[in-house]
Amino acid sequence: MNFENVRRCFLDCKGSIETFPFGQDIPVFKVGNKMFGLIGSNDGNLSINIKNEPFVNEMLRMEHLGIVPGYHMNKKHWNTVYLDLVQDSVVIDLIHQSYLIVLNSLSNKTRKEWSL
Repeated sequence: MNFENVRRCFLDCKGSIETFPFGQDIPVFKVGNKMFGLIGSNDGNLSINIKNEPFVNEMLRMEHLGIVPGYHMNKKHWNTVYLDLVQDSVVIDLIHQSYLIVLNSLSNKTRKEWSL
């Protein structure tokens, strides 16, 4: 999956916005003003950081060589996924899981404010 395709996948999530708090080369995706993913490059390899439940993260790391504890993130809750090592369908599913986890953590008031 290339940069533009993965970016589009993040932005296709309802209410998703793209921000650049870490610089113009690291897009961060938020819903209801909470981060649910980012796109980065580590040693020239395109990757994303996404959130999931701790027990799911452990299983994903065992199943996929291209999924490791989140780079510069809380390693219990975040994974780094190397896009050239993980199937596109898995990447898309993981982005949607991250989005739903963050969306479900928002208060009803925040969801209404963001029309989610």
